[in-house]
Amino acid sequence: MGRPMKTDPTPIQREVLDFIGGRISRDGRPPTQNEIADHFGWAAHSSVRCHLTALSRKGLIQIDDGAARGIRLVGRVEAPRRFRLPLLAEIPAGLPVEADLWSDEYIEMDGALFPRPDELFALRVKGESMTGAGIFDGDRLIVRRAVEANSGEIVVARIDSETTVNIGLIKGGAATNIVPEEAVVKAEARSHDERKLQKQTRKLITAFQTAAQRFGGALEINRRREYERVNVPNDAPIIKISRAAAHRLDLPHRVLSTGGGSDASIIFGYGVPTIGLCIGMEKAHTKEEYITLRNLTLLPRYLVEIIKAANQYERELVSR
Repeated sequence: MGRPMKTDPTPIQREVLDFIGGRISRDGRPPTQNEIADHFGWAAHSSVRCHLTALSRKGLIQIDDGAARGIRLVGRVEAPRRFRLPLLAEIPAGLPVEADLWSDEYIEMDGALFPRPDELFALRVKGESMTGAGIFDGDRLIVRRAVEANSGEIVVARIDSETTVNIGLIKGGAATNIVPEEAVVKAEARSHDERKLQKQTRKLITAFQTAAQRFGGALEINRRREYERVNVPNDAPIIKISRAAAHRLDLPHRVLSTGGGSDASIIFGYGVPTIGLCIGMEKAHTKEEYITLRNLTLLPRYLVEIIKAANQYERELVSR
């Protein structure tokens, strides 16, 4: 017979356990293994792993090997009365913006309202496409980490600045109290990088195949390419023409890369250089969306100047 395992931590294990609990209380999230090693002055990360494994075997912590901060205390359900939640990023909502991934800003949180701070992080919204859901530009969101979402929940998901994956539609059957015979799921993947596009498409297909196999269902996949990715360099003639026209009207001119598609994407696929022009909508993607009379009258004037600039550009080409 083997001897029973001791559940009490050793003195050094107790110090590690207290350090983890202290960081959760202070920052609202557990430390990484690198941070534990730095705190105790251990050069070898194997020392950290050894103590964490021992604490896990004694039932004092749980370890998620797939997460950088995947340490959870067991048996300590009480949350700190107050804790600081790091503001990690600005998340785009609507117009294309570059996300700021890190910030020195923290948000003071009430532990009574948020009992599991290690599962949370904060984001600041930039853009107006989610105002219909009550999320406005500048709002700070408290987000819970999750590997899955229920129908109707708002999800924050980001791959990178070039790549987007959306689940646009899930439907099945007309009745609400039975499981339908089939469900239709429409998804899309977009990327400016062909390799990333193919990678995310394969991940989508694999996810559906895994789910069908898990629940004993049959799967039919229809895959098609809606349009080619568009990449118009800043020195392209169409950009130069639009810039010259904007300068004639003393309008600001910026070139932005979007993650979405439009009619311009389809026309571009036929070999016609095409870009989309911002028309100056206010409160876009909301029920209060509108355009001012000034912007409404500026748009046709801008188009006229684009035609003039194009004619001038063509004449300059002929004269060379």
